[in-house]
Amino acid sequence: LHPPDDLRDPNARVTLPPEDIRRINPNTKTLPIFRSPRDADITKRIHERVPVLVNEESGENPWGVSFQRMFDMSNDSHRFRTRDELEDEGFALDGNRFVRGEDVFLPLYEAKMIHHFDHRFATYDANGDTRNVTDDEHADPTFAPMPRYWIERSDVEARLVKKDTEGHVTWAWKEPWLLGFRDIARSTDQRTAIVSLLPKSAVGNSLPLLMLEKCDTDMALLFTACTSSIAYDYAARQSVGGTHLNFFIVDQLPVLPPDAFGPDDRAFVLPRARTLIATDHALAHALNPGEAPTGWDPEHRFILRAELDAFFFHAYGLSRDDAAYVMETFEGVKRRDEAEHGPYRTKAAALAAYDVIAHAKASGTPLPSASDPPAWTLSGA
Repeated sequence: LHPPDDLRDPNARVTLPPEDIRRINPNTKTLPIFRSPRDADITKRIHERVPVLVNEESGENPWGVSFQRMFDMSNDSHRFRTRDELEDEGFALDGNRFVRGEDVFLPLYEAKMIHHFDHRFATYDANGDTRNVTDDEHADPTFAPMPRYWIERSDVEARLVKKDTEGHVTWAWKEPWLLGFRDIARSTDQRTAIVSLLPKSAVGNSLPLLMLEKCDTDMALLFTACTSSIAYDYAARQSVGGTHLNFFIVDQLPVLPPDAFGPDDRAFVLPRARTLIATDHALAHALNPGEAPTGWDPEHRFILRAELDAFFFHAYGLSRDDAAYVMETFEGVKRRDEAEHGPYRTKAAALAAYDVIAHAKASGTPLPSASDPPAWTLSGA
C-alpha cells in the first residue's frame, strides 16, 4: 500500500488466521504478504493441497532435498582459471571442458547461464560479455555454453560429498547431473523461480544447488517440471519480497511430493520434460547414457510447456478461473507476448490445454500423449 487511504480499501486488506500462516510458512511462521485477497485465497488453497518442500516442524522431506552453495565467486576465486591460462598450459577445449590427459577442468556455471528447461540459456563471448544463446546454436546438439572460468574436476568432486566430524565421507553425489536455481529473483520479473538441470560441473554461489538425495533421474525430471511450472512460480511470487530466493523461502514453497505422481501422471510429464531438457549431447547422456538429444524446436517447446503448465494447474488444485487469474498476474510474460505476437498466447495455450486435460479427467480417457499433435489450438486467442 502507498497512500493511507489504501487502508480503507477492502480489496487491499487480508485477514489470515494463525493456522493459515502456519500452513503457508510452517518453518519461519512469518506473515505472508499478498497483493489482494484473491491471491491470499488461492495461495491458501494451494498450501492446503500441496505440502511444502521441507517441513522442519514435522520433519517431512519427501524429496530428500538439501541445499548447497558449491563455490563462492569471491572466496574461491583462487581456484578459477581462465581460458588463456589453460590453453597456455597445454589444455584443449572439449565441449566446454578443458582436458589435458587425465586432467580436466570443468566449466563454472553462473545463474545467468540457465533458465527454465534450458542449461544453455546464455554463454560468455571471448570479450567477457554474456549473450543469449540463439535458436540456431540451441539446435546444434554439440553446442556448449562457455563460462568465464573453469575449476579443476577434483575440486568439484570434493564439494559433492558430506563428511562426519571425523572427516569420513558419509554421502557422495553420484549422478552426472546437478539441479540448481537462480538466487537472484524478483516477483516483478517475467518469471521468479527459475530451476534447471545441468551437466555435472562447477557452480557459482548465484546458482545454489538442490541435492535430491532420495531421487533417481526420472524423479529429478518430475521435480524440475513441477518447479518450472507457472503454478509453482505463482506460489513463489507470494513469498519473494526482495531480490533473493533464499533457502528458507524455497523450503516453504509447495512442491508435489514424489508419491503424488501416479503412472498416468508420469506418462504425461516425463516425456515432455525430457524433450524440453535433453537438447544436447551432454545432458541427454547425463540423464540416460546413450540417449540421443531431443532437438530444439521453439514452437514445439511452447506447446509442451503450455501442456505442463496446464497439468500443474490441475495438480495444484486451481480451477480454470484461478488459472486465468494467475496467468494475468505474470504481467511481464503478457507484455512480451503482446509485443512479439499480439495476443497473450502463453495464457491462451495454457487454458486451452487445461480444457483438454479437464475433459480427459471428466471422461476417464487417457491424457494426451506427448507424441500426438496437440488436441487444442490457439485460434481466436
